[in-house]
Amino acid sequence: MRVKLDSLMQHRVRLALEVFSEQGAQVPENRDETAAFVSGGTVGSIVLWALSDETDAEGWTTRMQSFMPAWWPLS
Repeated sequence: MRVKLDSLMQHRVRLALEVFSEQGAQVPENRDETAAFVSGGTVGSIVLWALSDETDAEGWTTRMQSFMPAWWPLS
């Protein structure tokens, strides 16, 4: 299940990188490595959250945003 989620997330990250680039954001050139890196951390955090008793989705989202690379647009 985690492998499938990671594969789907990498696809979504690649799409996001294309959009960010089209909007003028400076994104890393190696999109495959970047997608793998961002996806791996995101999926790992999702799994950790899903297996926890944490109920504060907004707090989790805020923490997730703070872990994103500095070049990742947050708005």
